[in-house]
Amino acid sequence: GKEEFQAVKGVSFKLAKGKTLGLVGESGSGKTTVGLLLMRLHQASGGQAFIEGKDILSLTEKEFAKYQRKIQIIFQNP
Repeated sequence: GKEEFQAVKGVSFKLAKGKTLGLVGESGSGKTTVGLLLMRLHQASGGQAFIEGKDILSLTEKEFAKYQRKIQIIFQNP
């Protein structure tokens, strides 16, 4: 059978309106995956992500569009 792999597990953070968050960690720790999940560029297999009290992972594409403008990923190239 196929072995299950968890790219990200147990991530939790709160971010105040107007603030910036930097995800820092070792290579392969899931930083990019978290960003891609929040932008819904990857589909999460579980968990929740709340913005303004709404679980953005369970919204339709049309509903998510309102929140998508509030999320930005900036990749740092070493």
